[in-house]
Amino acid sequence: MYFEARTTTVKRSLIPNVDEMEFGEIPVAFKTTKEILVKNVGLKEETMRMEPLTPFGGFSVLNAMRTIKPGETKPIVVQFEPLAQQIYEERVVIYSDTTMVSVNLKGTGVRPEVTITPEAGLLAFANVMVGETSEKSFQITNVSSFPVNFELVSQVGGVENQSKQKPFLYMPSAGTVEANGTYEVKILYQPDHHSNDYFDIVLIDIPNQINAKKMYLRGWAYNRQFFARELDPFVWHPADKLRKKYEEPLQMLQWQKGASPASGAGAR
Repeated sequence: MYFEARTTTVKRSLIPNVDEMEFGEIPVAFKTTKEILVKNVGLKEETMRMEPLTPFGGFSVLNAMRTIKPGETKPIVVQFEPLAQQIYEERVVIYSDTTMVSVNLKGTGVRPEVTITPEAGLLAFANVMVGETSEKSFQITNVSSFPVNFELVSQVGGVENQSKQKPFLYMPSAGTVEANGTYEVKILYQPDHHSNDYFDIVLIDIPNQINAKKMYLRGWAYNRQFFARELDPFVWHPADKLRKKYEEPLQMLQWQKGASPASGAGAR
């Protein structure tokens, strides 16, 4: 059995330059725009209209629909702003009194992700003589498919230097890590007086990152090559417990002036 159907069709007067628009991977809460070019190939003016897009669907049209004359081409600006890490797909439908056309919109919302080396996030500068410096580094690896910008932000710090210099200097304090690339950050430890409370918890701040990464910097500084102190293992501590005012004990002040401490709590 054969079935045959016949109908009358009318040539479309509005023709888009693409049938599908792919935005690719875009970081969550970031915006990007592309243009659909619609040409009037008919013989009379057409007033374009558009069916509403899904609210919070990721896609939006920024410009108003216009009247388009025969032979003219008008741009339709489409914005993609993903609100979550997921795949987005929607069809934008443009029509007039005589024609209806559509373009399939696609895009993926992604969130940046990095890893750090050392993986534990612990960077110990050990024991340094007052006035000397020690340099170490850590690496930020971007495992995302797009560049990410980072900034190093101190969240909790220990004792400050008596001078204007920071005990821990970040080199650099901000930068860009290319897609699937690695960026090395150097840390300069420069204590200017005797203390066991030099530390800094540094947030590697990346907008909308999946898992925030932190580095725990720790250092000790002494006036002499031989010293005594109690055992203090270098491990992560809750940030809330570290937020306090660090003052120099009288024993340390005496040591700075050249006097011997009254007693030692331990040896190392």
